Amino acid sequence: HYSRIDCYPEVMGGIEKVNEGKCLARGCLYDSVVMSGVPHCFFKTNDYGYMINGTREDTDLGYQIPLKRSPLPGPFPEDLQQITFEVQELDDHLLRVKIFDKNKKRFEVPLELTNPGTKAENPRYMVKYFNNNTFSFQVIRHTTETVLFDTSVGGLTFADKFLQISSKLPSTNIYGFGENAIKDSFRHNLWFKSYPLFSRDQPTNEPLNHYGVHPFYTVLENDGNSHGVLILNSNAQEYSFTPLPMLTYRTIGGILDLYFFLGPEPENVIQQYTTMIGKPYMPPYWSLGFQLSRFGYDNLEEMKQAVTRTREAKIPHDVQMADIDHMNQRKDFTVDDVNFAGLKDYFNDLRSDGMRTIIILDPALQAEDTNYEPYERIKAVNGYIKWPVGASIPSDMVFPDFFNENTARVWSELIAEHTNLVPFDGIWIVSLFLFTFR
Repeated sequence: HYSRIDCYPEVMGGIEKVNEGKCLARGCLYDSVVMSGVPHCFFKTNDYGYMINGTREDTDLGYQIPLKRSPLPGPFPEDLQQITFEVQELDDHLLRVKIFDKNKKRFEVPLELTNPGTKAENPRYMVKYFNNNTFSFQVIRHTTETVLFDTSVGGLTFADKFLQISSKLPSTNIYGFGENAIKDSFRHNLWFKSYPLFSRDQPTNEPLNHYGVHPFYTVLENDGNSHGVLILNSNAQEYSFTPLPMLTYRTIGGILDLYFFLGPEPENVIQQYTTMIGKPYMPPYWSLGFQLSRFGYDNLEEMKQAVTRTREAKIPHDVQMADIDHMNQRKDFTVDDVNFAGLKDYFNDLRSDGMRTIIILDPALQAEDTNYEPYERIKAVNGYIKWPVGASIPSDMVFPDFFNENTARVWSELIAEHTNLVPFDGIWIVSLFLFTFR
């Protein structure tokens, strides 16, 4: 039971139901009597996946192996018939395993990662691959021969809009994969638990997904060594565990792009990870103080009363924030001149007393008002993402394309100019993604 890979994962949403007929139609196996949480419908372990289809080709950083789809039909449409397995030995402690379509470019996350340009000289890992019934591979720690990642459990799927990889893990001490709420412990519950990775604006509650997406996990191995794995993808994703212990990762687009960080100490893993992706900015000292933030100030007087009550209670108050209430019709770079008249002077008074002020700034602009200057200025440089996004807050939104240098320039100018309308020391950036409240 512990090695079962769910072949009908959509039942997790509570809407879809699975029965034997639906399961067999996907070419999977069905078990009507299972323990709670164990999937009724699960993948076959033999003859499903890919097989080696050619010779290994060495590259500057490692090698590539061509794979072809096995004859057994997959449960999801549009399986890619040919894919490529690539190993890149980027550093003694850093390994990349990439599974992709060599014949047709698919979306890859456009991040600038800091990686050495030469092959590792003394890697702390080794990769073994097998071509028994189907192709599988292992990532092994050289010094202890601990198998860190082992896809022999099967289930490898590479369809156009459904990608999946499963692996046995060396320990039950698994952490990470933010941003999900996990009650009682940072260590994951492995009893057939599944978690989504898709940005969503909702209160914290297990096992719901929240604002952030961090497809990175760490494992504390049984001998005390530690390693981490980044699965670099920005499509909708989810991950599942079983007590084997086993991990199954699914996504609906892109490629399978895995980075292994060999540690061996937990702090080494994080150092190696942040060296590659970039370290966070050091926050200003004042931002570590008490910040008073609330959605629902109907007017400036209510904000003033909240600040006064905080002072009278002798609560240290370092930062006062203004949510979207202070805007004119919730439009960026505006101030409500009726309900928040005098906000500029009030914020200047707070700042003269040593307090800092922050305003919210949603990276999306209202498009229905043709006299809205920020919208027109970014439109003039062809600076918006070019697909419909539906309704949000407010309705009829456009999203700036921040990969466009002209967009970034105009946006920076708008921020600088806005300080003349309302003084602020920092910006609260929220909704930096397409999300739904439903």
